[in-house]
Amino acid sequence: MPENTQKNPRQKIKRRRMYSGGHGCLVSVMYLIFVLGVSMFLAGLAISWSNDVFAFVKPDRTAVVEISDTMTGAQVAEILKNAGVVEHQKLFEIYARFSKADQKFKSGKYELNSKLDYPAIARKLRSTSAQKRDTVWVTIPEGYTTKQIVDALVTKGVAGRDALMDTIANYSFTHDFVKPLKKGETRLEGYLFPDTYEFYINDNAPDVIAKFLDNFKKKYTNDLSVRAKELDMELKDVVIIASLVEREAKLNDEKPVIASVILNRLAKPEEFPFLQIDASLQYLTGKAPTADDKNIDSPYNTYMYKGLPPTAIANPGIDAIASVLYSAETEYYYYVARKDGSHIFTSTLEEHNNAIQEAAATFEAEPEEEKKNENQ
Repeated sequence: MPENTQKNPRQKIKRRRMYSGGHGCLVSVMYLIFVLGVSMFLAGLAISWSNDVFAFVKPDRTAVVEISDTMTGAQVAEILKNAGVVEHQKLFEIYARFSKADQKFKSGKYELNSKLDYPAIARKLRSTSAQKRDTVWVTIPEGYTTKQIVDALVTKGVAGRDALMDTIANYSFTHDFVKPLKKGETRLEGYLFPDTYEFYINDNAPDVIAKFLDNFKKKYTNDLSVRAKELDMELKDVVIIASLVEREAKLNDEKPVIASVILNRLAKPEEFPFLQIDASLQYLTGKAPTADDKNIDSPYNTYMYKGLPPTAIANPGIDAIASVLYSAETEYYYYVARKDGSHIFTSTLEEHNNAIQEAAATFEAEPEEEKKNENQ
């Protein structure tokens, strides 16, 4: 007798129920994960907002802001955000609108601290007695050394030399990129970002130097940081090489090419153990290097010591930093400067020796116009 192959309908129902139950369990788990994720996000956002409004744990930074009584709450909030006084621009704007604080802001320049909560900030912006002390603007050119920056600050009356140098050498800044740096007067070389700044007269030295470091952190963007990781380069090395480029290059469009020469030599340490960069030796001596200077026993002497100098030799601008991270693709290992500041780039020692003679000729040759003037 043939077997009954007809399936039991109840078995189908049972299997469907089992599958339905498993599917429902998976959906429940996914929903729970989603809810937890959203909850954690909202909790983190709430903590961040609360910290900004009530200033529970915020860095101790002072800033100078200038507002007018015609500004809207949104405009004031943007100024405070850019100055680092508040973290959430929109949140302060909402606070100012609903508290009607934006209707009472008075024109003037104010000294504010990032540790102030929103009500305290609003009170200061309504009080003429809170207006700031006298300030001075200081412009720091790209390629200035730490000592040159200190000289400029002292000359402008921003702070005392001893206080500034002690802060640079020893102060415990909270910036992540400062923590691994060895203490000493050259510790922050390369990180005092060149720019135009407004400082108080007779200011607090740590606040002055923190402005430079805050600016460096702002200018060294996440994109640049990601690029450095792609190249497997540490920030310290990026800054050192950028400082060499800044001091060696007179023309901006040559910076990526000079960077390529340095990187090419570093990539072949057995063939090119010494960078032989005059700017590093000049940082040591404070003058154009001579043949005798190349015998000075110092890690800044890249004719005697292999690889990079121990610190940056100047404070590079963003173009020099970018030139290191996005250097030109070349096979150059040498360069020599002409009289006009441009360089001749070469790949072999023989080519380089010929380039030296060619460059030397530019220093010896007198322009026709100068000759005419001498004969008159």
